[in-house]
Amino acid sequence: MTEKEQLERDISLMQSLQKLKEYKEFKEIITDYYLKDYCAEAVKASTYSTNNTEYFLERAKAAGYLEQFFDFIENQGKEAEKNLIDYFNN
Repeated sequence: MTEKEQLERDISLMQSLQKLKEYKEFKEIITDYYLKDYCAEAVKASTYSTNNTEYFLERAKAAGYLEQFFDFIENQGKEAEKNLIDYFNN
């Protein structure tokens, strides 16, 4: 993959993620439920369970990792937009 193709792919991924986030269902299931409520429920459950504490904390971490991944896609896309301008100016 060329540098230009990589930059275009990063921009495309960012734009696709932005479109996904606009869908009511995505917001309802992923943003509102999974990344917030589900995660909070897992942390709360970890305080009540002595046998499954690690399991519930891992569930909560998974939501955090997904949110980090979304942030990564957006940051890569923004950086790629800047770099693509430089690519064409050189």
